[in-house]
Formats: sequence, structure tokens, C-alpha cells
Amino acid sequence: MPDSLSIRRAWYEGGHPIRRRPLAGRLRIGDEGIAVRSWHGSVAFAWGAITGIRVGEPEEAQKRDTWLRVALLGGLIGPLAYFFPKKIKASEITISTGDGDAFVIIDHVEPEEVSVRLAPWMTRFDHL
Repeated sequence: MPDSLSIRRAWYEGGHPIRRRPLAGRLRIGDEGIAVRSWHGSVAFAWGAITGIRVGEPEEAQKRDTWLRVALLGGLIGPLAYFFPKKIKASEITISTGDGDAFVIIDHVEPEEVSVRLAPWMTRFDHL
């Protein structure tokens, strides 16, 4: 198993008891668990607390609201972004814990690619 994995452009959606606020940063996976880290803080899940991991495609509304589009919402052309939705590649990782599910969106990466990159760590949950 590799020592660690790092994927840029990750967005923790918030709402889990560990951290309620959203956070944009880098997804880090290693021997200690899964985390989204940035200069503004982090949210981490230890392997002992994780009961399952699923990778899939996010809902259409989540794909449309990329960081650039959210930034443009404050400008003059921002409202027009909703009339011309942009199809982007994106993946959603669902991290299940005893306290609930946490959701991490990764921009510009297909779910199949994320699944392949997470495969060494997901074997921990094959028996579930």
C-alpha cells in the first residue's frame, strides 16, 4: 500500500459533527486516516472511526457550483452562470462514520479515477 495520497481541489461540504463548516483544500489519505486540509483549518477522520467509503458522481447542482462560478456570482456575470450550466468532471466521496456521513467533492476528476487511486485504502471495507 502506498504511504499516502494527495488530491487537490477537494471541498468538504460540512455538516458532520467533527466539523460543521465547509472547507476547501487538499484531500489527504494516509496511514492515520482521511483528511481535507487547507491554510484555514482541517477536518480529519481516523480509520478506526470510518465504517465505509463510497465514490460516485455528485448531484448536478454540486457540479455546476465550481469555485470559479461561485466567485463570479458576486460579479455582473455571476447570475448568468446559472442559465448556462457548465458540465465539469467531478467526484463525490462519501465517508461513513458512526456519527453520520461526510461528503467531499473533488473537482476535475472522474469518479473512476478517484476509485482507482483510493483502491488500496478501500480494501479495508471490502468485507462490509
